[in-house]
Amino acid sequence: MVFGSRLSNSFGGGTSAPGGPPPERPAWFSSDRDYEAFLKTTKMDLGPQSITSTSIDVDHLDENGRRTLLGGYALQSTLEFVSRMFAQLDDAALNSRTNAWEKTLVSMLTGEFSSKVIESVSKGNVLLPPAAVTQLIREAIEWCSITDAATTGTGNTIPIFGIDDFVLLMLSINGDQERQDLPDFFRTWPPTQDDLERYNAAMAVDDDMVRDEAQRQMLSDLARMQANATTVPDVLLGDAYDTWFKKWPELAPHDLIGDTAIEAFEQATGVSLTEFIKLGLQLWTRTKTGAVTLNAIDFAQWADSQAVTLMKTAASLTVQEYRKRLKAERKKGLLAHRRYTFAERPLIRFGDDEYVALRPVWVLDRLCGSQLYWQTFFAFGTEKDPRGEQFSLASNYVFEDTIGYLLRRATRRARPTIKLITEREMQQAWKQRGDKPSVCDWVLASGKYCLLVDATNHWLDEKAAQGFADAEDYTADLEDTFVRRKFLQLRSTIELLAQHGWEGRTFDEQTVFVPMVVVPNGGIPPNVLSDVDLKLRSHSVLGELGRFVTSPGILTYSELQVFEGVCEHRGPQLFVEILARWRLMCTGGMPVRPQTFLDISGVDRPVNGQVEVPAGGQVKVPTPC
Repeated sequence: MVFGSRLSNSFGGGTSAPGGPPPERPAWFSSDRDYEAFLKTTKMDLGPQSITSTSIDVDHLDENGRRTLLGGYALQSTLEFVSRMFAQLDDAALNSRTNAWEKTLVSMLTGEFSSKVIESVSKGNVLLPPAAVTQLIREAIEWCSITDAATTGTGNTIPIFGIDDFVLLMLSINGDQERQDLPDFFRTWPPTQDDLERYNAAMAVDDDMVRDEAQRQMLSDLARMQANATTVPDVLLGDAYDTWFKKWPELAPHDLIGDTAIEAFEQATGVSLTEFIKLGLQLWTRTKTGAVTLNAIDFAQWADSQAVTLMKTAASLTVQEYRKRLKAERKKGLLAHRRYTFAERPLIRFGDDEYVALRPVWVLDRLCGSQLYWQTFFAFGTEKDPRGEQFSLASNYVFEDTIGYLLRRATRRARPTIKLITEREMQQAWKQRGDKPSVCDWVLASGKYCLLVDATNHWLDEKAAQGFADAEDYTADLEDTFVRRKFLQLRSTIELLAQHGWEGRTFDEQTVFVPMVVVPNGGIPPNVLSDVDLKLRSHSVLGELGRFVTSPGILTYSELQVFEGVCEHRGPQLFVEILARWRLMCTGGMPVRPQTFLDISGVDRPVNGQVEVPAGGQVKVPTPC
């Protein structure tokens, strides 16, 4: 069997290649019907195909070819073009209009390959995966000419970067990123039909090869999903409010870092968090539609000077500084999903006063979103400094408190259908001789379903998130964090509920236990192969309880918010049941991502009404509560 890669394989003619499952049913599927269902859900999970030079039969530019082409263009104007495309792409993605926007874009092509690109986009294929646009930004910074004038010193005109070369470069980068996922089994790209048949034949009989390929593809998919994820500004700002504009949770230690997260940021950086976020909102507002060039003289008139200084020193790099850092990254190999440098430094500086926002949502996240944590953590000196260690621990409590608040909201809407039981209540009820039992953070009981939830503020490792992780390191982290800790807590909770019940409610052989771990948006994203991996690893812990226990699910906070939004508007009493149905589908057959499950179920995605967002580009600092 061939596992999915990138956005899907981009070969024409019905050929099965790395990137999609084989068209014929493998022997390990019990029936054609089961395999047809698997093909359907796999296609939905993989999404549309990416368009490559190979897929539409145009000349492919390898790395040297792209270096030569980009070397003939001026850096600043080229970055302005590419970043403007990125801003418009993100805006289209927010409104589920990516394909319509790409159709409009390619209609402006004039090159000889234009008809092939237009035809492929019209079929729903994707020209601009965010990871590939990110790589083009990287290559432009590395290889474009630093000369910004219309002419060189010799009077030779520097051409203006345009749509035809932009698309040609994207086709080639898409192809190179797809090739990065090529199994070692293949010696050429694209593989021949004979190669494909030998590969599928080998996978049918070699279990070790299947496991190795699944592990390799899983790590690639995790990085791809994070790199291609759509940032939703309202959700990002709502999360910032929940994280920074409230008092620390009761159990969070904070004697070294101040009474609120705002105080911690200001203590660490010397800058007002409110002013820094105001600056970020204004920069995003000015660039989000594609006007990506900024002049410091303009915003210095209304922005806080300390916030501007921090932005300049911590969120931007000069061209030479950028080139130095990217050169070091290139030496480490595999670039397709590397984006941390861009997330940390989303502004490139030309001279003292002019900036280009490489991707406006990166600017928003850097100054208003998740990057604020890292700014504070590193400014405190990381865990090597007692303040950094305390800030990290307090932030873990903030994450747990945020998940608890969501679950309480969902429960209140569904009264009396759902019963919420907290960790503290369970430990108080079941402690023996002063010893508190090991239990999960929350239990939500509804009818025959018992949802067990534990929250862990555990991010996907930097290497795994960027596509160059070692499989052994990833496995060790997964086993330590989830299998030997979280899953054991979930198991203990199931056993105690079965033994003691709760307030007259019994948990017997008819009860469906649904264990789930919620992670941050930077944690392990819901993915088919990672779900299979967890199912196998959890069996020794959760699979022999003599109870009806679904395979455990890992859900990011943003995905949990989607489920909350669905139930808030379409049926509050279904919150536990709809999560249970997703896990039952994943347990009984091949797992599917939450979004695929909702698509199959015919469910829309109404916005969570609890997201609190600063309005009008202004941050109103609430009284900490």
